[in-house]
Amino acid sequence: MDLLAFDIIADDKSLITYRPKLRKLTGSVTAAILLSQIMYWSKKSKYQPFYKYKLRPAKDDNDNYPDKYREGDSWCEELQFSKSEFETALKKIGKKVKKGQAKPQDCFVWYWTTISRVTYYQINFKYLSSKLIDLYKSENDSYINTESVFTKEANQYLDYTENTAKNTTKNITDILGKKNNSDLDNDFIDFRELIKQSKKIGNLGHAKAILQTELNLLTFSTHESKQLKDLLYKIKGDLRAYNKLNKIEDNVNDEQIIKAFQTSVKHFKETTDSTKYSISYLKSCINPNVFLQAENNNLNDYKQIVKETFKHYKTLNRSEVATLENIKKQIGSYLGTENDQAILSEFKKIFDNLPDYIMEKRSYQSIGYIKSKLTDLLLQTDYKNDSQYIYLEQLYGAKKAQTIYNKKYKITN
Repeated sequence: MDLLAFDIIADDKSLITYRPKLRKLTGSVTAAILLSQIMYWSKKSKYQPFYKYKLRPAKDDNDNYPDKYREGDSWCEELQFSKSEFETALKKIGKKVKKGQAKPQDCFVWYWTTISRVTYYQINFKYLSSKLIDLYKSENDSYINTESVFTKEANQYLDYTENTAKNTTKNITDILGKKNNSDLDNDFIDFRELIKQSKKIGNLGHAKAILQTELNLLTFSTHESKQLKDLLYKIKGDLRAYNKLNKIEDNVNDEQIIKAFQTSVKHFKETTDSTKYSISYLKSCINPNVFLQAENNNLNDYKQIVKETFKHYKTLNRSEVATLENIKKQIGSYLGTENDQAILSEFKKIFDNLPDYIMEKRSYQSIGYIKSKLTDLLLQTDYKNDSQYIYLEQLYGAKKAQTIYNKKYKITN
């Protein structure tokens, strides 16, 4: 008989989750339980205000409960709190608001009562978000992944931007608002912050940082981490196949894998409803043509200019493409713009005005050499459009004109 009672309790599916970490935010066990349940019901209500009775309401003259009430669904029935326990817990996490008044920003929950004596509850996403992230970040300030080390240069592809507080908290609410959740990996780890700290987190960590930034997916179960590993492996295979098909001998590196992954995630974000954001759905939707075309088309115009100017270039390997990308960035920095047309125009101008010593000697006709002389070539392009330089060149020739011009206008390379 004792064992039967134990089995009944052990198999009870109407369990209420207690999360000890929330006690640090709320100051009591009952407040932590209540906040967790409000987060649960907020998610069930699609993050809109939801109503709930404090106690079981009285029946009317016809022995009926109010239409909005479902038996057993009041707070005190659901949590088995006394009235005073519930009210004390609510005071610790929420503040009552009135119509027409500004909502206070220093509480986790807002609640108000309508004329019909029904109380609604709403999460203060901004405040709860900041507190939850601070709490979980402080307890996970170090993370070491045994995966392969990802080069620091790849950090440029992980543009960390602040998510809106509401979306961030929605995802935390998704996690903490579930009745049972045994498949989570080490709670919340902010992989974006680890990248800023130059931590070695491997390809998997960098991919998680992209998902945290782009899709607001904050935590990852063991199963989701495995799905993500499989996805990165597939991307690597697609890149290798692309190289083989196009007779590119370079090996696929971590930087290219992560860049391709980020391109795919951004495309997924642009074409998918936010309610469907998940790793499993991303995996089913990912299209290798998205990142392969992006890689192939990004520098097509620049490649064409190089091939037309340097006739021995039939194709560019990955190292040369990376150098070309670097040249593009340097020109943008020099011009103080990210406008593709302006940068391409300047690039074409440089190649249209390459000095004779480069055009006459094939050993100088390489993208690497152009990069090493880029500052000179940019300045020279500017000279060509300056009447003072043109006059000096007519008098003294190009080399001496450049020296005089630089000295006169205090230009240094």
